[in-house]
Amino acid sequence: MNEANHPGRFEQHLEGQAWYYDHCPRIDTVVRVEDLTDYMKTVMNVEPYNCNVDGKYELTRDDLTEEDIARIRENWAGDFLLEERFKELFWINPTK
Repeated sequence: MNEANHPGRFEQHLEGQAWYYDHCPRIDTVVRVEDLTDYMKTVMNVEPYNCNVDGKYELTRDDLTEEDIARIRENWAGDFLLEERFKELFWINPTK
């Protein structure tokens, strides 16, 4: 993705997922990040690579001010609506 074919921010880390959902021709399954490891093992039959997503520098809710939270909700407002929009596509682990 670049500025020529993406009208939003160039920095993908700042871009919400809603833009991609709105422009994707077909969505079969949505997996929450906290369920991704189970999905990969159960459905894809692969062992996920354990990168440092649980590093010691991870922020928690307690690290954020109310202003921080308001800015997050404003910036990714569309993402907060994805679960409602695509609720029937969310993968649920049948073994849990």
